[in-house]
Amino acid sequence: MNKRTIFLALSLTVFGFSLAQAASMSPRESNTDRPGGDFEAFTLPKADPLLCENTCGANTRCLAWNYDPTPAGGGTLQNPRCFLKDSARTPTLRLRVTSGVKIVEPRGATSQVDAHAAAVDSK
Repeated sequence: MNKRTIFLALSLTVFGFSLAQAASMSPRESNTDRPGGDFEAFTLPKADPLLCENTCGANTRCLAWNYDPTPAGGGTLQNPRCFLKDSARTPTLRLRVTSGVKIVEPRGATSQVDAHAAAVDSK
């Protein structure tokens, strides 16, 4: 094999592995909080829940997230906060908060529903 063929094969293998490990996210949950389980909280550069969702998706520890456009203490829409969570706790009503859950398919799961149930049960 020449170097170009080896490079192409290696690139496709890495790309395929990345796709196989990618986690999908649940639909966004408007006016929903998932209290507890926070392991990281930070201010976002702009008001966009997708930034929080994508950060959770890229973090292997993150299983759920909350986006709060008006943090405690009277924050403004210019200071939205993201809360990454290591568990997907029971959702509760909280106006203006958006949440989501990472769907990770463990070995042996037959569907995304089974995978989510396994992730929640393991906590």
